[in-house]
Amino acid sequence: MLLEDLPEEILHKIFTHLNEESLVNLNLAYNYQSDSIHRVITCLYNRFLRDISLRDYNLGRKFKNEGWSYETASMELIHKLFYKTQHLLHSDSLQANVVRSDLIGVVSNIDFPQRRVTSFVIYKEKAFLSLNDSSVESRNLNDLSKCMTVLLQPFDGVFPDYVLTKGCQIHLKDKLLGAADVRRQKLYLWNVETEFILSEININETGFPYDLKINSKNIFILSGFSLIIWKLDAQNGIKNNRPTIIPEFDQQDNWLERHSLQVSDDFVVTKSTCFEGPADVNYIHIRRCGPDGFIGPIIRNISYATEIGKCHFFPRQTIDVLNVSTGEIIHQIPTRRNFAILPVTWIGDNLYVKVVPKNQVGINVSIEKWNIKSNKFGTLEGVTLENIADLIDIGLSHIVKVFNVFPHNSIFGKHRVGIS
Repeated sequence: MLLEDLPEEILHKIFTHLNEESLVNLNLAYNYQSDSIHRVITCLYNRFLRDISLRDYNLGRKFKNEGWSYETASMELIHKLFYKTQHLLHSDSLQANVVRSDLIGVVSNIDFPQRRVTSFVIYKEKAFLSLNDSSVESRNLNDLSKCMTVLLQPFDGVFPDYVLTKGCQIHLKDKLLGAADVRRQKLYLWNVETEFILSEININETGFPYDLKINSKNIFILSGFSLIIWKLDAQNGIKNNRPTIIPEFDQQDNWLERHSLQVSDDFVVTKSTCFEGPADVNYIHIRRCGPDGFIGPIIRNISYATEIGKCHFFPRQTIDVLNVSTGEIIHQIPTRRNFAILPVTWIGDNLYVKVVPKNQVGINVSIEKWNIKSNKFGTLEGVTLENIADLIDIGLSHIVKVFNVFPHNSIFGKHRVGIS
């Protein structure tokens, strides 16, 4: 039996397992010769547009301005917007389409000169700010001068000087905002749509938290050489206040110079740097995350050492791109003699990076994207950072950056990325 002779419900079940690139190739192969295949592919294109519009508010608004809605859009419009979005996600064009740049506001700290923004996340037209006094605020992204809601008040107690991290670690997953407060040693969860608090639990038994991530099933923090996990319930609150604690290292024998975390719905990856004698040893631990949120044992344990006493700087170093499911290095991105390249985030096939001139002490930093398929770099014209420490949030349709001007202000700027 030919593919085009199958019932549409069977085609739909088969095609849902294909990625967008495979759907495009399939559609081109049949070249509109099968109405049933064309209808099913259009339905999946439309579902993709819905998912993208939920992830990126500005892009969803642009879809609606062009007449799209999930229930009523025409086939022609669905295909048009789908291919434009695919170009935005996967294009290796050397120039990004930055259509407008704005100064969108100043967070003034004139009454509290030591306050500064330490991290932020974007949801629709809201900016959620974490400040170094352990407060968390929400502000209108189009008018940052006024605080809309104080989700967490500044900490006014005594805090030991030996803990360097002063603000909250925050992370946004869909409508769920998490904050791990190092001063209060508490974990907070809010619904960012309503700004209603969902959970507040003590984490003082685990030590000071220094990284926080959320996926659709769990909340993760790193603290005291350990990976600590809480399961989420159906309402996105914490199911049980007693977490699962997975020791990463023996506390007696290791001192972590760095310990960081990345998660998806399928994998949990931690990277650490330990001081061991004359060398720094770097570890990457990869674990699977099951459909029920269960975190399995380490399936990949990758380590490599850097000699401290015999350090040599080669003319060309590389950034390794690792396939976490196989443990294989699938790409090595060459760096440049006079620049340091620091990864920021993946969007589709493009890795966005900070490019830092080595001879200017971390100032005049540019943003570039590297495409995994073409192995090419492209510059985002007009998008620069004042300093390597400036904060940045990159989405499909926006780039928001913040830099702190001592002693009084944190300044936000926004670049709109368009699909023509």
